[in-house]
Order: sequence, then structure tokens, then C-alpha cells
Amino acid sequence: MYRSGSLMLPYLYRAVALVTALVAWPVLSGCSYEQGGSLNEYITDARIQRQDGDVDAALDLLREGIAEFPDSEALRFELAATLLAASPLSLFDLADAAEYVIEEPTQNIGVPADQSCAIPSTGVRGLEVFDPVGFPSFANIEASAVVLDSIGALITRTPDGDGFSTLERELRQVDLCRVVDRELAVLRPYGRDGILDALRADGLSDLQIGELLVTYAVSELTRNYYDLFTERIPSLNEGDNDVVTLYRVQEGNETYIGFCATNPFAFVAVTSTVRDPADAFLRATLAVELRAYLFGYPEATDELIIDAIEALISIQRELATCPE
Repeated sequence: MYRSGSLMLPYLYRAVALVTALVAWPVLSGCSYEQGGSLNEYITDARIQRQDGDVDAALDLLREGIAEFPDSEALRFELAATLLAASPLSLFDLADAAEYVIEEPTQNIGVPADQSCAIPSTGVRGLEVFDPVGFPSFANIEASAVVLDSIGALITRTPDGDGFSTLERELRQVDLCRVVDRELAVLRPYGRDGILDALRADGLSDLQIGELLVTYAVSELTRNYYDLFTERIPSLNEGDNDVVTLYRVQEGNETYIGFCATNPFAFVAVTSTVRDPADAFLRATLAVELRAYLFGYPEATDELIIDAIEALISIQRELATCPE
């Protein structure tokens, strides 16, 4: 049973596992590094530089290319992937965050009786205060926060910043409330081929699309984790007074993040505060699943995504983003 308001995120771990299992850097050959050239030459030469370990040269090439071809989403996506490669962030940092979120509580301190809580008063096997930044790898996530915002702008917005990129637009057209079959706990069809065709129409190869999906998933999961737990929820607290307190809850076989608030206004505010990051988590998970579909890994989808569906359901239901 899922409790109203819970911030259950175990699907994050499964999404990271799938990203890790599927990520592959295309090998390019037969090209030499030259300053300038066509759009494709900028991309190809930048990839050669990145694979040779000269990320700075790759970044210089891509920024030069964007100055010459400002309307190219392909160049923006390539720059986003290169910025991620140059950041201190790694997939292991994201995996550490996911594991930390779903650790089982080691103690039971009791549900505060004088507060409004998204935690049942009975049936809880374990309960402890949850510090979302209390794991070693968070330092790398924090150090990457600025570049993650830059990556997000590159892969989710149009070059003029006035609209959504092709990928973001297509994912936002997916009805997140209907994509999950709650009874069977599987993803329903959501126009995967249409999304891929729209990206191909932008001139992206399947290898470029695959890397874009990885970059999107990793950056969106990570930056929204940072935003949710270090900006949005702390903003509800007043000075030194913790109006909202996060808890790691173990109820039956489920471990999730719940919260208590010292007043009903703060309790209600949590739902609206976490809605945007929760939707971003869902879209990032779809990007992971879409990449598995693109490269024909249904067995990976079955093994690593299905367990995530229950968490997606809980987020949709608990954050009141979807009707019952």
C-alpha cells in the first residue's frame, strides 16, 4: 500500500543500473581533427578528441560549431554529452544516491504524534530521519550542479530558449498518468517510434540518439535530485526551524521517503513543491526505457524497468499528479 505524500524513489537505482548496462560510446575512425568544417565534421572531430582524452579540445570545437550553426540541436546535444563527460559526476555517484535513498531504516524513532505526516501511525517497521546529502558521492553531485543546469538547458530547450527541444517536447506529450498500467505494473505503449522518428528527422543517427537519451536520463535524474532535496524542500523550512522533516520509512517490504510537517500548510506545500522534479524523474526513466527499445534490449527492460514501475506508480499517486 502506498501512502499519500511519500517520495518513494527506488526506481532511481534501477534506472541507473539500466543506463550503466546500456551506455556505449560509438567508435569513430577515418577522420582527422581539423578546426572548422561542416556541421557533421564538428561533431565527428569533437568525438575523436573526446575519445582521445582531450575533452577541452572537444568542447572548443563544439562551441565553435554552435557559433557557426546556432540552430543545430545535434551540436547542442553533443555539447551536453561532452560537458557531462567533463564533469566530476559519474554514473557511480548517481548509483550511490539511489542506493542511499532506498537503504532500509536501522531504527524506529516513532511517528511524531503532534505533526501532520505522510507516514502511517501503525505498521511501520523502521523509521529514521533522512538526510538526502549524507553520502560521500554527494560532493560530486554538488560540484556538478552548475554544469548540470547548463546541460539541462542544452537538451531540453530550443536554441533561442523559447521552446522545448525535440526530445523534451516529445516526452512532455506522453501522458505520464496513463503510461503506467497499475494493475499489471508495466509500461504501456507510448509512441516510442514517433519519438525516435522525430529525433531522426533532426538529423541524428541512432547512435547519437542513444547517447542523447543517456545524457538526458543521467543529467535529469541527478539535477532534479539535487534540486528537490537541496533547494525545494529546504525552502519550506523557516530559518533554523525545520517545518518539514524527511524520513526513510520501511513499511512491510517497501522502503520509501516520507515526511512530516509541523503545520498543515507546509504539509500541502510539499506536494506542489516536488511535483516538477517527480515528473522529470518519470521522463528520465522513459528515456532510459526508450534507449533499451531503440537498441533492442527487451530483456534489459523486463529485468531492470519493471521493478521501477511500482515506484513510478507511487510517485504519481502519492504526489497527486494523477487522478485515481
